[in-house]
Amino acid sequence: MATICRANFLIRSLARRALISRLYSNGSSAQQVEPIGFIGLGNMGGPMAKNLLDAGHEILVHDVFPEAVVDLKELGAATAATPSEVASKTSTIVTMLPSSPNVRDVYCGENGILSAVKPGSLLIDTSTIEPAVAKEMGRSCRAKERHSWMHQFLGG
Repeated sequence: MATICRANFLIRSLARRALISRLYSNGSSAQQVEPIGFIGLGNMGGPMAKNLLDAGHEILVHDVFPEAVVDLKELGAATAATPSEVASKTSTIVTMLPSSPNVRDVYCGENGILSAVKPGSLLIDTSTIEPAVAKEMGRSCRAKERHSWMHQFLGG
């Protein structure tokens, strides 16, 4: 439980910083802020996405299991059919996936994030993955365009 609390704090802090930065960098009003993308709504991702909703953020969610998005949709989250749809509609994306192959697929696979990511996007990966894969994904994200990629370990 302490791990989830720390992770919730981290995600909310990062999201808040990203949104504030985007608000003040281009003079947009609060009504024009785009949603935060959230991919991976399992045991940890679902509750963290819900916390973002509870904190008043608009979110756009995706999961490979359609039933995982039902509760969040009922609470007001928008849904996306693919990771690339999330990337095309948001500039801040949080991924929380179960393994290295899942991360590779969501970022680099067909309809992956990198196929549609906007220049300057903030990509935050909180998945449990191998260090080599985290470095590989960071290189892939930086090679695509001007993106900030952050991998945050959430172990307890």
